[in-house]
Amino acid sequence: MSLAPAETATRLANALDVLRQAAHVTAGRLPLEPRFEAKALLAAHLHDDARAVAALRHRIEELGGAPRGPGEELARLLDSDVYAVLKPAVIAALDAHRRRLDPLADEPTLHLITHLVHRQERHLAELPADAEPDLPDDLGGLPRDPEGERTLVPMPPLDRPARDSFVRVVDDPPHQHEAHALMDAKLCVAELLARTSHEHPEMPEAFHVDLARAARDATRHAEVLDRHMSAELGIHWGAFPVSFTAFREVYARDLAGRLQALDGTSTAYAPGSPAFEHMRADDAARSHITRRWQSA
Repeated sequence: MSLAPAETATRLANALDVLRQAAHVTAGRLPLEPRFEAKALLAAHLHDDARAVAALRHRIEELGGAPRGPGEELARLLDSDVYAVLKPAVIAALDAHRRRLDPLADEPTLHLITHLVHRQERHLAELPADAEPDLPDDLGGLPRDPEGERTLVPMPPLDRPARDSFVRVVDDPPHQHEAHALMDAKLCVAELLARTSHEHPEMPEAFHVDLARAARDATRHAEVLDRHMSAELGIHWGAFPVSFTAFREVYARDLAGRLQALDGTSTAYAPGSPAFEHMRADDAARSHITRRWQSA
């Protein structure tokens, strides 16, 4: 028997809670990941998950809503590891949901679930867990609590972000090639945006989607710069030392102060190529985002 709208909404609400938790944890974890390639993947996954939460919320509202809070069993599950448990669990739940829905009557949910499963499977392929997950029988069918509400708890404040083991960190801002300095600055921007989202769970959902997008843009820019340095300049990431003086100064600010500091629309190093033109367009979009939330 196919699922009625109310049960569909409840199942989607459980998936939403899982991906909301995943996005929250990933935003906090991103600066703590030392490996550049993994940091960039985390930013991409963060953006995917933040958008997924918004899409699920929209579909749940279309279906008439669902009980607000997770039940006790789901609440306990949400404290599990993102890649070892949460993502495999949501894939299994959405796959089970897809097999039970009426593909004609509930085509919008079918399209949404198909997209989400594809994205989550890609995440696990890109950052696989070390162990096989111990999954609940049916995450989607776990009961919800109409009186409950999941409170997202931020991690302790950062001392400094992590870098690859071959990158030397110094106290004073070092002399380095402009492209290398810009790559490190882009990583710092991504880390500050991710932690700002993580440390302010009380902000509206659109805030987290916006900051996740900007964080992914910044890591993507770092990837463009890494390619540019290697292919065109004969320089590799880690060729020069880096400093976290500027990072610490911005991180010490309140929410409005961080957003103001991250409102950058231009860079000193800007070769004339389509790739860098795209970067400048993204920086202008980030400026719009940070200004929007400064005045919110």
